[in-house]
Amino acid sequence: MTADNPHDSPIPFTADDIRSFDFETIFSDFKFDSILSETKTRTCFAYERALTDTAKKLDGPDDEKPKAICSLFGYVCSFVLHLDTPHIPYSLRWVLNSIDIREPYAELLLEIVNDISDSELRARIADVLWVLRRGNYLTARLAIDSYLASAHVLEDPEHWVACAERIERALQLAAQIDRNGDYFRKTIRVVEVWLDKYNGNDPLFLSHKLMTMLIQYQQGDVKKYAVLSEKIALQAEVDHHWHKARQHWEIKALWHFRGGDEETAKQARLAAAETYVQEAADWVKGTPPNYSAAVHDLKYAMQGLRNYGGSQQRIVAVRQLLAEYQTKSKEELTHVSGKINVTEFVNKAVADVERKPLREAVLTLAEMGRPMPEAEIRRQVLKLKDQNAFYFFIHTEQLNAEGQTVASRPSAYSDGAEQVEQAIQAEMYRLSASYQGLQAFAVIFPALKQITLEHHIRYADLYEFTHNNPFIPPDREDIYLRGLYAGFSGDFLVASHLLIPQVENSVRVIFLHHGLITTNQDEQGIETKKDLGTLLYLPQSREILGDDLLFTLRGLLVERFGTNLRNRFAHGLDTSLLESAHSIYLWSLALFLCCSHTLAMQTTQQGNNDEDNDSREEGNQVQEQ
Repeated sequence: MTADNPHDSPIPFTADDIRSFDFETIFSDFKFDSILSETKTRTCFAYERALTDTAKKLDGPDDEKPKAICSLFGYVCSFVLHLDTPHIPYSLRWVLNSIDIREPYAELLLEIVNDISDSELRARIADVLWVLRRGNYLTARLAIDSYLASAHVLEDPEHWVACAERIERALQLAAQIDRNGDYFRKTIRVVEVWLDKYNGNDPLFLSHKLMTMLIQYQQGDVKKYAVLSEKIALQAEVDHHWHKARQHWEIKALWHFRGGDEETAKQARLAAAETYVQEAADWVKGTPPNYSAAVHDLKYAMQGLRNYGGSQQRIVAVRQLLAEYQTKSKEELTHVSGKINVTEFVNKAVADVERKPLREAVLTLAEMGRPMPEAEIRRQVLKLKDQNAFYFFIHTEQLNAEGQTVASRPSAYSDGAEQVEQAIQAEMYRLSASYQGLQAFAVIFPALKQITLEHHIRYADLYEFTHNNPFIPPDREDIYLRGLYAGFSGDFLVASHLLIPQVENSVRVIFLHHGLITTNQDEQGIETKKDLGTLLYLPQSREILGDDLLFTLRGLLVERFGTNLRNRFAHGLDTSLLESAHSIYLWSLALFLCCSHTLAMQTTQQGNNDEDNDSREEGNQVQEQ
């Protein structure tokens, strides 16, 4: 819900009207349905809804002034704050247009900003005025003080993002007006006071975020916070909170790097890699054991050990364990499918991510980009072959946008078994391409839009899914990060250009790690990299990637009867496809690959919960009998 822009309307109220306006009653009476925390009602996101809802209800003859005031402040509260771009921090929701406020309104807001009692609203008004250059350094100072006050109101170590964002914005503003000034030192002091207060005992990532701020601005006692990071990491390991442990081993490494102790920093990163091995051990001890999740963990462990100087003996041991678990994990692979109604599925996709915490919503979205199920698509093609014999009997050709023949499919009733299989495969890729487009428009895009309406995605929110990822070479993490971020920003043209070559490179690197030769050598000894059209048809490709992922990558990227995005991209053909539903599906598949480890963990946890519930129900039935 976004307020109307009062940009072109006359001003029907005065500064005194604003000063006497009862914002607090509107904010207090507004029921914000949040599963996170009651303090979420004290954010501009909630204020926008409260003000715009109130404005819609004000239709009486004496309601012109309060309606206009609600409209103005609801409009300002609707701005989305982008902390990754501190000098251009605001945009309108979803469309990412730049913000503006007409001069008379800006002057009026500048006149009354000091009189706004609510710290969150005061911080937003002062910050926007500073960004639009309608105020001076005193306005920026007011925004800093107000953000810090709002952070205290929103302080919640369990639901920590809102309070941390206010401190981070205050720090950005303090650095802008004077990096060596009193306000910068005061804001840094707030960060350090909060760290001392919690002393690493906050349940999630507030301390991690606060230390990240100190590192970003080269502040804080290196030895003190390196010790604190290690303390948190060790306790997280005791609690089997492996993600938290990894994050704090990583930030401990950053403290040591800042202090010039590169060797200790590498040891901290090796400790982070070892948490994956410990987490894998947890998975195989479960009832039942989950070897698929353990395989994902060990792949991350291998990547970390290789990158940060793990001993060859340790790498070999983990590799042997990985091979053992990979063999056992094949028995766990299952697929479930069914018919769906598109309208109902759109609503379900939105409902699946609506009002969820950002990380949970992103993982839910990633689940929607799973590879196409090869066996099920083959079953459907064979069923169609039985029902539509004439269509499969005739020879067909695939034409491009210029009417040129780019692929040929033989009859499915040919004498040769190879030709029959070619016909079936061609129809499988054609059908999967249709499903990918449908999945993108009916599921992925509606869910994506809902997430971006409720949250502002920042690069930092995606870092955990690209960093130390076995699918992503270390020197390509930033490219993947930017590609995923482009999709969340709605720019699938940029996302396609970034992700298609990187997926190809990732496949090549993975094959290389499995001992495959990924180059061709000519008679003169000159070597060239094998492209995706060769790599995906190597005999070992199915064992390495699995049936569904291999089938999806072939159809999406290189098969002519599929979408063939890679070849069309590389040769500049049909570039409109890079902004189509298939580019959305490509982006979602990349998101899935980056999130697959975490998704595997969630699936197992849900399965264990379901089994526990079934056991309790059976016990109750026995007691009743």
